[in-house]
Amino acid sequence: DQIVPADDALDRIRSLVNHREVLVRDGTIFLRRAGMELDLGGVVKEYAVDRVADLLREEGVESAIVDLAGDLRTVGARGDGRPWNLGVADPRAPGRCRFSVRVVGDAGVASSGDYERYFVKDGVRYHHLLDARTGRPASGVSSVTAIAPRAFTAGLAATAAFLLGPEQGLSHLENLPEIEGVLITGEGRLLATRGMHRLWDMPGSL
Repeated sequence: DQIVPADDALDRIRSLVNHREVLVRDGTIFLRRAGMELDLGGVVKEYAVDRVADLLREEGVESAIVDLAGDLRTVGARGDGRPWNLGVADPRAPGRCRFSVRVVGDAGVASSGDYERYFVKDGVRYHHLLDARTGRPASGVSSVTAIAPRAFTAGLAATAAFLLGPEQGLSHLENLPEIEGVLITGEGRLLATRGMHRLWDMPGSL
């Protein structure tokens, strides 16, 4: 059975969340308080995707897609000259594509959502994207997809926008250079950055 932590347990854990307590010296990471842990799970996939794409470039590969659990990087152009067409999942309809993204050349595409790692208890969806301010899953957004020059950058942007919520998340994406994105709210609405009209394929969506 899935367990939802009590408020007092979350309070104890939240007291250990502070990036200022993480020190890096001569390539070694130090955590200043007992009980702290550093989890790189939120960025490691995108970093790995970029490293593989860079290695392919170094080997002279001119056209490829590197995909790791849905976060990906395109390398060069398609052989037929058309844009890459990348499907984005509908967070409330497994197996269904909500819209697709068109990119040409090198680009990173990453999504953060509440629909793959979660459980439902007493009608509430508990997922893995936690708001550090509360210790509980962030609310208001079902998924965010970001497009950037690199997958690592796209992943950071998507996760931050998800945690910030619909309006602040969209504003965050709008203010990031060379990044476009789409948020799907908990009610299923689409919120897109101004430049997304060049990149996505969904008639009537804007």
